[in-house]
Amino acid sequence: MNEKIKEARKKAGLKQEELAMQAKIGRTTLSKIENCKQSVSVIQLKRIADALKIDIAELIRNE
Repeated sequence: MNEKIKEARKKAGLKQEELAMQAKIGRTTLSKIENCKQSVSVIQLKRIADALKIDIAELIRNE
């Protein structure tokens, strides 16, 4: 899931700082989430998905 967040952010053309601001989480927190150094809460995941304008299922789907 962490890699999917990173991929979706890059696909959206956003820097970590931009996504973090839109998702109302810290940039450091987002970096840790993307690099598997911190787990992501459901609330954070929902905020990230909303900021990326994608369905949360796209981030948690196993493919």
